[in-house]
Amino acid sequence: MNSHHQSEMSEALRIAVERGHIERVVDLLKRGAPSVLDQEGQTPLHIAASAGHIQLVDALIQAGCDVTVQDFVSHLHF
Repeated sequence: MNSHHQSEMSEALRIAVERGHIERVVDLLKRGAPSVLDQEGQTPLHIAASAGHIQLVDALIQAGCDVTVQDFVSHLHF
């Protein structure tokens, strides 16, 4: 997967998490969407946890997202 495609997949994952679209998130994760930091240092897992999307948090953890990553202000959000 080239870097442009990875960037698009990462952005699609972030948007799907923000909108709470569990099916889209699961699909993107299965296709290898990377969980990367946004401008605030948050991963999709931070975003899902902050929004209270328990099913998304579970899906992201099951997909192997790192639960130890802290955002730029050192919040775990769990």
